[in-house]
Formats: sequence, structure tokens, C-alpha cells
Amino acid sequence: SDALDAFRTGDAGIGALVREWVDASPKSWAAIAARGAHRSALAWLIRGSGYADTVSDEAAAEFHQHEVAAAEDLRAAITRRPRFVAVHYVLLEILRGNSAARPMLDQALKACPECFQPRVAYLDGLSPDWGGSYEKMDAFVRESLASNPNPRLKLLRGFIPHARATRALKASNPGEAMAYENEALAAGAHWAFLLRRAVIASSLGQLAAALTDLDRAFELRPQSAPLADFRAQVRAGLGQLEAAVQDFD
Repeated sequence: SDALDAFRTGDAGIGALVREWVDASPKSWAAIAARGAHRSALAWLIRGSGYADTVSDEAAAEFHQHEVAAAEDLRAAITRRPRFVAVHYVLLEILRGNSAARPMLDQALKACPECFQPRVAYLDGLSPDWGGSYEKMDAFVRESLASNPNPRLKLLRGFIPHARATRALKASNPGEAMAYENEALAAGAHWAFLLRRAVIASSLGQLAAALTDLDRAFELRPQSAPLADFRAQVRAGLGQLEAAVQDFD
């Protein structure tokens, strides 16, 4: 998803730039994909990250409107560039918990059978947070491992305890969440597992451990602005002010 990360923001300035790009190049699949990514981020900015019962009717309606527009853009981009994996990933995130997710995943895997990212987005949609279950997640992981020899797919196993860690954090149980993230990392190093464990460690005052995980995560995803920003905060907390400034830059 890194290719679209710069546009996955609700920032109004980025939105204006994307609109200018689409106006100048209305047939560009890249411009349309960028607009779709921005619209999806804007939708979540409006909605917030809480459970559905914490979202007002007005915000929910506006969220849905932006998500529908984003999905239309992303589908159009996929039609023009079927193997652009980042677009499949963002669209599958939009479709989490929706019956249209599996057909879209199948379309993505037809274009790229070995791809990891579309499977990650679909797997997340099978979690309890989206009306699924850990059993459904496990079944899909087994299906994926049996269907393609890509060794990176073994990392999918870690997303089940990673999902459990999400629930533990929402229940204000960082110790349990940490145990689940350790289990996730036993499946292999993924930046999301490392970032989550760093967040938990930081909340427990374990800044040195958090920085170690963030350094590893940054090696895996060096272009990630959120990773850089959080690492800067941790470095500042450790008194590493010069290094922190470099991350913010």
C-alpha cells in the first residue's frame, strides 16, 4: 500500500492537489487511484476510529458517501491497471465486512496470485471487529498457504494474534496485547506487528524496547511517515533530540 500512502490523508492541501491532478489528467489511473485513497482517508477522518455505536448518524452517512466515491475511483483504477496491488489493498480495506470483498480478492489474486497485501486486507475483514471470527481468519490463512508457495504468506499467521491484540488494547489490557504481539512476531517480522508492540511498550514506559522495535519496523517500511513520526516521539522521550528532529524532517 506504500505507493498510495502519501494520499491516504484527510489533509485538505493534499485533497486540492489530487483534484488538480485529476482535472489535468482525467484518464490517468494513478490520479484516480490517488483520489480514491484520499477519499477513503477523509471518510475515516469524519467517522473516527471508534465502534459504530459511537458514530453519529450524520457522520455515518457522510462516511458512507465518501467510501462509496472512493470505491468507485479505486475500481476504475483497477480496470485500467489490474496489477497495481496498492489499489486492491485500499479497496479491500473499504470492503471489510462486505460480501463484495471475496470477489474483489479473487480478482486481485487472478491478476497477482502470489500477492501478500490484498490477502492482508481481506484477512483483516474476517476479524471479529468486522463481523467475522478468528476461526474464519485461520481458515483463510490455511487456504492461502495451500494455494501459493510464496514464503511471505507465512506472515499471515501472525495477523490472527495481531487482531487479538487489537481487542486486548480496546479492553485496556496492554499486558495481554503484548503477549499477542509477541505471538504475532513468532510468525515473522512484519512492520505492523513491530509498530503495535512498540506502541504498547511505550505506553508501559519501556521506551528503549519501543525504539528497538521501531528501528526494525522502519527497516521494513522506510517510507512510512507515521512510523517516522512515532519514532521521533520515542527518541525525544529518550532524550535523543537530534535523532528525533531527523525523523520529523
